Amino acid sequence: MEPTTKLAIGIDIGGTKALTGLLEGAAVYTADKNKAKVLLSKSEVQGTVNRNPHVLSFASKEMDVKNLNSAVAEAVPKPSLPH
Repeated sequence: MEPTTKLAIGIDIGGTKALTGLLEGAAVYTADKNKAKVLLSKSEVQGTVNRNPHVLSFASKEMDVKNLNSAVAEAVPKPSLPH
């Protein structure tokens, strides 16, 4: 398990993979929503956002993506339905 990281403002962001995925997803969101969805749907990103919504606010402000919360919510992997 990857060690957790705390931002200088005291937000526990989980592992660096989670923050990297979230920031990468935010960076490409306006140019390529499909690529952003892949990045934002990763389990470490979704888990960190669910455990600490403040990290989503931080990323949204830092990357200047106003609807990042919607993008992350839309990226939640859909459970497969049994046939």
